[in-house]
Amino acid sequence: MDEKKTMLHKHQQRFKENMKDKMLLCWECGLGKTIAGCLWLAQGRDTDALVIAPKRVLSKWRDELTKWSTKATVVSKEQFKKLPIKKWSAVVADEIDEFASPLFTKQRSQLSTSLYNLVRAYPNMPILGLSATPIRSSPNNLHSILCFVGIFIPYKIWRTEFFSLER
Repeated sequence: MDEKKTMLHKHQQRFKENMKDKMLLCWECGLGKTIAGCLWLAQGRDTDALVIAPKRVLSKWRDELTKWSTKATVVSKEQFKKLPIKKWSAVVADEIDEFASPLFTKQRSQLSTSLYNLVRAYPNMPILGLSATPIRSSPNNLHSILCFVGIFIPYKIWRTEFFSLER
């Protein structure tokens, strides 16, 4: 592991030094969010961890987890929706912005519902959300993501504070 420490970029080292059990990590593409996720899991969170990632990066996650001697069950978003709710030692949601349909409206997706139900069932479970684009279309996206990482702002307050109807 000492050899791997020297491989970390400064921003990854800062992340490693300031990790918490519930985090949202927003770095641009190519800055090493997958490695940061492995570092986060390696801090004693990987006894029975879950990584949810897009299909196109599942093998990348498995390769990185192996390199960092970190254990986790790696599933696609589609597989995650079918999993029963269970307490994991930690959850990493790669591209968490894809889970961010509005939670408290009729437009909520099955993916958002699945992650929200897991977080509500186990509020103390460590979770790391990774994204290069945390807000894609409306403040609802960010509200959902914050709920996933344990920052609960009542929706009516959020709506009043962050929405304005203008012509």
